[in-house]
This record gives sequence, structure tokens and C-alpha cells, in this order.
Amino acid sequence: MPHAAYSIRKLNVSDDFEALTKLLHRAYRELSQAGLNYTAGYQDAETTRDRCSKGVCFVAEANEVLIGTILVKPSSPDEDCDTYRVPNTASIHQFCVDHERRGIGAGRSLHEAALNQASEWGCTSVALDTAMAAERLTSMYLAWGYEIVEEIQWPGKTYRSFIFRLEL
Repeated sequence: MPHAAYSIRKLNVSDDFEALTKLLHRAYRELSQAGLNYTAGYQDAETTRDRCSKGVCFVAEANEVLIGTILVKPSSPDEDCDTYRVPNTASIHQFCVDHERRGIGAGRSLHEAALNQASEWGCTSVALDTAMAAERLTSMYLAWGYEIVEEIQWPGKTYRSFIFRLEL
């Protein structure tokens, strides 16, 4: 999926997880400063590697620099949330675009890659979560056709989350 300003590709195990972690920290900084302790805002590189190993991670690159990422995982009975356990439902995590690169379509392209991966797995829906207080994100997901299907208080988090689902 090449684009004029960036490209989308699957993350490789040989990629720099330190650079990916720094991207996550930069992109989640605004949410962290608002008191929302998303894991992606403070995790270390080993946690990033571990989380990415549980699904397929896509990255957006511009001039060989990571500018965005998204992780998509198949449903699992081990998940902590009812919606993420539903068979044929993929879940999306660690979704972000660097602040300086927002508005160029990289987020939509990453999201499209995740939806395509979910379809390849035979999934009929995708789900994701975000803090109820993250109004910009909740508005974006609703505009993209997601519906709120659940609310949850994740252990150790300073906020309640909406769980969103999109039928494929």
C-alpha cells in the first residue's frame, strides 16, 4: 500500500522495538498528560515486543522512520473483556500516529490493513477500546462506523473504557 508520504508494512521480528516503543510513547504522550495511563504510554521495549508477538503489527513509515502503528489480534478465550473473546472477532491495540504526521491518512491506512488482516482470518467483526474520556478518539471511532458495545474498568487503569465493535 504505497502512498506519496508514507508506506504501510507488517512489522518484522528484526525491527527495532525500541524505536516502536518510542513512537508509542510520543503518540500517547497527550493522553498520558491528561492522566490516562494507557499501557502504550509507558511500556518498555520488551513489553512492546511481547504484545506484538500476540498478533500482527503493522507500521507506517516515512523516509524509513516509524510514524504510526496498529496491532490486530484474533479473538481468544484468555482475553479479559467479553467482546474480545467472541469467536471471529479480532481486536485492535496500540493504534497510533505520531502527532507530527496526523492528517495525512496514515491512521486510516493502518486501520484498513488491520481490517484486511481480520478478514483474512475469517473474522466478521473487529473490536477496540479507548478511555471514555478520550473524546477525540471516541468520536473518530463512532464516525468510522464502530458502535459502543461494552464498558470496562481495566485493572490498574485510571479510567473506564468503551469497547467498540465494527461489523465487517
